[in-house]
This record gives sequence, C-alpha cells and structure tokens, in this order.
Amino acid sequence: AVPVLTQALDLAGRAGIDSIAADVQHNRGVALHYLGRYDDAEADYRESARAWRRVGGRAGLSRVLNSMGILAYDREEYEVARSSLEQALAAKKAMGDRVGENRLTEMFAKPDPLPTPSELDAPGLWLARLEL
Repeated sequence: AVPVLTQALDLAGRAGIDSIAADVQHNRGVALHYLGRYDDAEADYRESARAWRRVGGRAGLSRVLNSMGILAYDREEYEVARSSLEQALAAKKAMGDRVGENRLTEMFAKPDPLPTPSELDAPGLWLARLEL
C-alpha cells in the first residue's frame, strides 16, 4: 500500500490539489504506522497536519491529530497522546460535530441498550435492534 500511496501523493502534489495530498499523506502515515515504521508515520502525520492547517481543513486536521494521538499511545508517550487526542476532539467540537455524542445519548435512551452475548458476535444485529 505504501508505494501506491506514495505515487498518489506525488500525483496530487503535481496536480496542486492540496487537500487530496494532505489526505493521502495521512493515509500513508496510517499504513506506515501499522507496519511499525513509527518515525516515518510521524513525519507523514506532521506534514499532513501542516497541509490541513494551510488549506483550513478542520475535519482532516482532526483525523490526523487523532492518528498522532494513537501513535503516541503506541509509543507509550501518554501525555503526548492525551494532548493530541484532546486537540482532535476540540477540532471536532469546533466544527459542531456532535454526531458521536448524539448517537450515544440516543443509544442509551433505548431500553436494554447494551448488546447481548449473541449480539457481541454479530454487532449488526445489535445496531438493528436499537434502530441505529
């Protein structure tokens, strides 16, 4: 996946599509993170965050900050992780993104909101029962 994402990043850069380049850079960082190449992943995340800040993409920036928090957690850098995740949450809230909070409130307002043992094996059944 990394070579394909590198090629996509090059194409987006040559086309001058900064938001696509920022997104691809983030995705390549995710791939590198999963491969255990933490330093390379961090470099991609940082460049993606800079690009999102330049273009004003708060949703993209929030995703990158979230990924940076997960990477810091995996490195056992817990204070850095907390800071990144708090920044990601703040960015989501600044955009007015309350979907997750609203869904949780809606879910727990239902009778028997927690999944049954059989629904743990088939989460789609649980969501269907809750009509979410």
